[in-house]
Amino acid sequence: MATAKEKLTALADAIREKTGEAGLLSLDDMTSLVSALEVGGGLPSGWATGQFNTTPATMYGEFEIDHGLGAVPNVVMIFCENKTLAGYVVKGVLRLNYLEEYVEEEDLYYPAISSGRMIYCNSGGTNLMQAGDSGVGLDTDRTIHIPKGGANVMYLPAFTYRWLAIRLEV
Repeated sequence: MATAKEKLTALADAIREKTGEAGLLSLDDMTSLVSALEVGGGLPSGWATGQFNTTPATMYGEFEIDHGLGAVPNVVMIFCENKTLAGYVVKGVLRLNYLEEYVEEEDLYYPAISSGRMIYCNSGGTNLMQAGDSGVGLDTDRTIHIPKGGANVMYLPAFTYRWLAIRLEV
């Protein structure tokens, strides 16, 4: 049976392994080091996620959501939770933002007009479209843009949509 000293030594060894500390550790040192450890459970730095439901006023898109990254996301994904969608409902959106530029009048960073690419599809997955964002409705360092789905393509208010924004270089 291990003694109290052997158990404390094993605990100190485990703390040294996780923290990179060397040498003797007092109980106070071990307490401080364990308290300072960062543990998983959240998103990695540079990632943000959330969800939204639309209203009759917003179901055709063209609105913004705060993402909290502090930088233009390089990748934005939007998808519907509902697996049995009706026709003319947005199933998903993928947008890739490359270069960015600062617009002084608005105090915002946007992707360069020629760099944004958007792909979306309807509920059947048959209406797949790739398009440049043409400099309108782009993501910023503060918000992601929920794009217009098309004349007859909407974000159905009864369904929950999830979004994920990723900044590859933080």
